[in-house]
Amino acid sequence: MPIDFITSTREFEDCLVHNKYLVANFTATWCGPCQAIKPLVDQMYENTAKYGNIEVVRIDIDAQSELASRYSVTSIPTFLVFESGELTKRLSSANVSELTQAFDQLALKATDGVRKGSGAKAVLMKVDDDELKSLVPKGYEILNPKILMSEFVSFNASPLLTVQTKDGDAPSANQLFKLEENSPVYSDADSQLLFYVPFTSVCKVYSVLLKVEKVTAVEGVALDEEDIAETQFPNIINVINGRVTLFDEAVLDTKHHHEKLEGKLVDGQWYECKLKYVRFQTCYGLSIFFDGEDEDYHTVVKQVVLVGVSGESAQPQFLQRLEE
Repeated sequence: MPIDFITSTREFEDCLVHNKYLVANFTATWCGPCQAIKPLVDQMYENTAKYGNIEVVRIDIDAQSELASRYSVTSIPTFLVFESGELTKRLSSANVSELTQAFDQLALKATDGVRKGSGAKAVLMKVDDDELKSLVPKGYEILNPKILMSEFVSFNASPLLTVQTKDGDAPSANQLFKLEENSPVYSDADSQLLFYVPFTSVCKVYSVLLKVEKVTAVEGVALDEEDIAETQFPNIINVINGRVTLFDEAVLDTKHHHEKLEGKLVDGQWYECKLKYVRFQTCYGLSIFFDGEDEDYHTVVKQVVLVGVSGESAQPQFLQRLEE
């Protein structure tokens, strides 16, 4: 199981409450030393025989600036060690021996703690959709918890439901990509939808899973009956490796994955859009474009799940270089 990125201050506070021994790794995707030390941290985390009672979470300083400010993190990588919610040690370097020593010292104390996981892990554990699980091949994972929501951008997309989240926040288009508290979206002005989905680390993307569902006039739906009558499923999906912010560019199908969906989508079921893996082996973010057959209708999408390999995976050559 890869190390999770913290997605909110509240999630980190929950981690402190539920994990007696916790290491918070403050990092950033653009930080070279952070990426260099990452495989070592992953390797120790996966060594459950020795470090299984220590929880580790990552905090992207760009996405969680409030937490970085709270703990006076001014350089990265920074590792903060917490015991029973109290900050007991701070390391601000990518020094292999110092970090290993800190973990070893904490492991000697961590005889009565049990790793409880972070909020992101809890989300993954709540995926009880057997059909969805069957579409995640062995060796791959769901990448949605690795989305950097602070940089997520949607164009012409509005949340279909008006229900607030459990934190009291207004519904937003990014809920289309959430496994928990998921909400469908619809195209507002015309039939086109465009999303830029950045990752917290470089990923290899294997497939885009898409679910659609017919809209009905029930309480909490943002559309009235007349608009509901003019909704449709997407008949085209374009997936681009990188950031696209113009619809005219997203419509082109020459340099990315283009697929016609007409007749392929079934109400309430997942559709697997397999990508040409060679084009998506190094992804810092994806642009996903949908369009419907009738340009005057609202295109509706219920949920999108990304499958692949997270950049959290260890790179042995980096580890060897560090140890040398």
